Amino acid sequence: MNSRRSTFIYAGLSIASLSCIAFLLVCPHRSDCLRSLTEAATWLTYGGQVVQPLLIVSMLAWLIRLSWILAATLAWRRSLVPVATPAAIEAAAERIGVRQVVTVRGVQPEALCAGAARPEVIITEAVAEALDQPEIEAVLVHEQEHARRREPLLRAGLQAAAEVFFYIPIIRWLAQRRLEESELSADRTALDRLGARPLAGALWVLGNGAVLRGVAAFGDAADLRVAQVLGEPIPRHRLAGSTLAVSATGALLALQSGSCLAQAIAHL
Repeated sequence: MNSRRSTFIYAGLSIASLSCIAFLLVCPHRSDCLRSLTEAATWLTYGGQVVQPLLIVSMLAWLIRLSWILAATLAWRRSLVPVATPAAIEAAAERIGVRQVVTVRGVQPEALCAGAARPEVIITEAVAEALDQPEIEAVLVHEQEHARRREPLLRAGLQAAAEVFFYIPIIRWLAQRRLEESELSADRTALDRLGARPLAGALWVLGNGAVLRGVAAFGDAADLRVAQVLGEPIPRHRLAGSTLAVSATGALLALQSGSCLAQAIAHL
């Protein structure tokens, strides 16, 4: 999330919270309202009434956003044009035991794993010309590992959570770290089976592929994966104190706004 968007979000939450507090200051039961602002027990009582509805609304929003992402991915999947699998891809899949490989039309070499209920490995026909057979095998092993772990559904769920709980940026941070670790893990499977050279060659060609929500593309987290293949230290992203502080502030403002609204309604 960029800094400008973060500023607008937290400014909006702050304004909502302050507006509600201002209402309590002028409400007909001013003494009760003022006491509710200073007594922790009263605030927690209304806060408890808010937490459950807030979680329910958030879960519904998450399910709606997840369904939207999965529907968009499905529509994109249906737009792909299947073609006959080139002999090189077919031989590589048979050799390493990858059963569900779909070859589609495409002038750019790309590979990914897509599908929520039944993940499948999708590869463009251009891969057969861009990579040699060991490199194709490395790509298939990598994507098959994503399919085995149902990575597309997991990523869609994390993406939806990051967007619904936009006011808690640590969720987006955790989602990105989870994506990177899944890519490194799939690469380790390919390294164990085939060695470094085929994977390095495949990364060189496919490492800049486009990323679509709800799929696991071979080009994800390319920089970290190259470091792993070369045996270099993998850069680790430490959680910034500002991200943690902003997340705590966002959660507090959201809860406070909801609690304050509940108090305002109760005192009408």
